[in-house]
Amino acid sequence: TLFRSGMAFYVLRAIHLLIESYAGRCKAVSWLSLLAWLWFVPTLQIGPINRIGDFQRDLLRRRWDAQQFAAGLQRILFGYVKVIVFGNYLVGVKFQEWLQSFPEESWSYHYFDSLYYGLHLYFKFAGYSDIAIGFALLIGFRIVDNFNFPYLAADITDFWRRWHMSLSSWCRDYVYLPVFSLTRVPAVAAMASMLVLGGWHEISLRYLLWGAWHGIGVAVCQVWQKTHWRGYLNSGWRSRLWRPIARVITLNFVILSFILTGTNSFAESVERWRVLLGVGG
Repeated sequence: TLFRSGMAFYVLRAIHLLIESYAGRCKAVSWLSLLAWLWFVPTLQIGPINRIGDFQRDLLRRRWDAQQFAAGLQRILFGYVKVIVFGNYLVGVKFQEWLQSFPEESWSYHYFDSLYYGLHLYFKFAGYSDIAIGFALLIGFRIVDNFNFPYLAADITDFWRRWHMSLSSWCRDYVYLPVFSLTRVPAVAAMASMLVLGGWHEISLRYLLWGAWHGIGVAVCQVWQKTHWRGYLNSGWRSRLWRPIARVITLNFVILSFILTGTNSFAESVERWRVLLGVGG
């Protein structure tokens, strides 16, 4: 699993380099620098996706910096707390124990199991990203942040600006913008981006449906952002009521998408949807 994950990030970095070189936006890279970037240990397995220009800049400028070294140690500590305390213990043990109190065929069990999957994924992934960022700081490299409290997002586009930000920005630059420049249709570009993200995770029906789910969500959000209702609800005293509601809606939209990816098979995902929607018997 780690090897597959590492190769997936490796491929994205390689595509980034090829496109930037073809477009003439990338300066000449020595073979030594290229190998150092492609096999940069801190980001090799789980990202974040560090771009070649940023890496070259830090490679030339890096020097001993006690403050940066201390910040790296602190970031590594934060990462371990997220992984071990929050991800493994509070979510992986305590939340899981509480989850078992519900009947396995109940609506509550399926809903909270999807919430469990989302929380566990976030704390583990965000924690590992913090460790990678901290490790890079120890050796003089500044790697971009990967998570910014995504479950507090105001809408689904805001979520994707906060979740796995280095991957989201990669997809924006190399999928969304090129497709939008060809079609001039934001919804098509959004759907293409999310399908690529789904396929990047796994070439399977459930991950493509997960990508389509988020693609439709982003497309609908783009339309919503142009309506007068959005401005109306986000102004004055109404914003104090609407913003928490919008965050809850966004959180649940993301949680429900985990029904597609947090199961062992597409058939199991369908069964969960059947229970949550109260369809069949």
